[in-house]
Amino acid sequence: MAQYEYQIATSAESTGGLVNLETISSKGAGYYDMNPPFDGRVELYPYVYKDQDGYTEADGYPTCRWAFGHITKNQIATLRQYCSGKSAQVYIRTRLQNDEGWGNYLAIMHWPQQSRFRREASPDGFHENFVIEFTHMELQ
Repeated sequence: MAQYEYQIATSAESTGGLVNLETISSKGAGYYDMNPPFDGRVELYPYVYKDQDGYTEADGYPTCRWAFGHITKNQIATLRQYCSGKSAQVYIRTRLQNDEGWGNYLAIMHWPQQSRFRREASPDGFHENFVIEFTHMELQ
């Protein structure tokens, strides 16, 4: 049984095709060894600024980051299937802001630049600090 609800699907699959990240294993089908992102909450307003009257304003579509402290090459390859280019439209299920539960979103997934995570795996086979960003999120 799933311990958390972080899920992903292609835009063609819609929310009915959401796959739990726990099933993306470095060891193949039947193993559940992918740790959840340590940063997976929705930021409702990515742009916060002060207007001319001095009031704080907020604007923009919600955003989210899935930050993985440790992830294997096979797990990265599996996630890559959802975003074959620099970005792709996907469906995700992620934590709402302030841990208020879970929500399904249509979003743009942005693949991290190679320079943002360690290319070579550590001796134990893990890459560190792998971060996927989602923007233009629309609650479904």
